[in-house]
Amino acid sequence: MITYAIKTALGIEKICAEELYDLGCPELQVRNGEIIVQGDESLLPQLNIALRTAERVVVRLFEGRCVSFDDLFEQILAIHWEDLIPVDGKIDITAVSRSESVRSPRVMQSMGKKAIITALKRRYPGATFSEQGDRFDIELSVVGETLAIDLNSSGAGLHRRGYRLKSGEAPIRETLAAALVLLSDWNCHCPLIDPFTGSGTIAIEAAMIASGRAPGLNRKFEAERWPWIEPMHWQNAREDLSGQLDERILVYGSDRDGEVLSVAEENAERAGVSNWIQFEQCPVEQLRREFGEAVVVGNPPYGERLGDDRELDLLGRSLRKVIELHPHWSYHLYSGDPDFEARLGVPVRKRRKLYNARLKAYLYSV
Repeated sequence: MITYAIKTALGIEKICAEELYDLGCPELQVRNGEIIVQGDESLLPQLNIALRTAERVVVRLFEGRCVSFDDLFEQILAIHWEDLIPVDGKIDITAVSRSESVRSPRVMQSMGKKAIITALKRRYPGATFSEQGDRFDIELSVVGETLAIDLNSSGAGLHRRGYRLKSGEAPIRETLAAALVLLSDWNCHCPLIDPFTGSGTIAIEAAMIASGRAPGLNRKFEAERWPWIEPMHWQNAREDLSGQLDERILVYGSDRDGEVLSVAEENAERAGVSNWIQFEQCPVEQLRREFGEAVVVGNPPYGERLGDDRELDLLGRSLRKVIELHPHWSYHLYSGDPDFEARLGVPVRKRRKLYNARLKAYLYSV
């Protein structure tokens, strides 16, 4: 069995754990910023292609005590790297240290490279290790007295779906957009509305959820070049996770900026969900829909995207009018404005702290 660590943004762990349950992974260990799960090699493509809220998937090669650089070297050397990395593999090591005894990430990288090359010489004693082949990303982290050695299977972060070649101002990550939709408890049986759609990220992620289309279908992953993962596992996962065939408009995205809406339409086309979304130019204060039930998920502009308190106050009043006009809808609004709740002026039933990269913000549910 292989141990996988699924990395997430802080605050997203539980919603990602629910995704893993749905994938058939009942035994999970949920930690801050990661979830540990075990499975065979066929699980690896499913994790990378299917997970909507994970940032990356790594193979956890070792986790244990480390109180010195000698410990670090010996633990790395003990791994059978010769079974993982070919003789011409390019070895790229990143290191993080939050330890009093193993402090220097640069020394960790140097010792890690030396230990891996030493291990590879067990199989290739006369090799020069040109590192002209496929890349292997190894991550070393020491927290306190615990060392984790990981092999990154995703490559670039999983938020890079491949459909967003252009974006509007201050876009949120695709993984966070998916999390906002999942946290809204939208059941795909009523319309979802994003009144600040920008380049369409929330609407596109919602449409992929509704259609059952996996977020990673349009991209490649570093582990697809690993010699010990059979290509058929990737092919089978893509076929199983391609989504439903029926198409229907269930998601509505609007924005006052008509130019950015053309970007949203192009992104939706690349994502394969354009027939699930209707985009229209409309400022939030003019939002009118004859829906008895709907879920609103949006990322209202704040900070530099609006500029001053007066505009933020106007936005709050506009949102309040929409809520008063459509009291039977549910609203889930993500904002980094510290005064957002006061500006909105309506009772908030739940607030949840979520990070967009390093930016702290809250999801307000009304």
